[in-house]
Amino acid sequence: MSARKLKLSVAGLVLLHLVVVSLHGVAHQRMGIDLEGWQRVFVDSAIFAGPLVGLAVLWISARSLAPFCLLCPWLALSCGRGNVANLNR
Repeated sequence: MSARKLKLSVAGLVLLHLVVVSLHGVAHQRMGIDLEGWQRVFVDSAIFAGPLVGLAVLWISARSLAPFCLLCPWLALSCGRGNVANLNR
């Protein structure tokens, strides 16, 4: 895969991620599920801004650092306490 195609593919994934995260946030608001302060900081920094930072790093130059910047927020999201698998039934 060419570097340009890789960058465009990653940009598409990040865009899709942002759309899904935004819709998820709207669903939370409509259901009256509020975030505590530390949760808001986590969502804004790691979940929302993290992939954007990773994408910027990929586009600017640091190709070896970009995967780390992209994967950490997604791993945090899947392993976090908000994961539906961790909810009490």
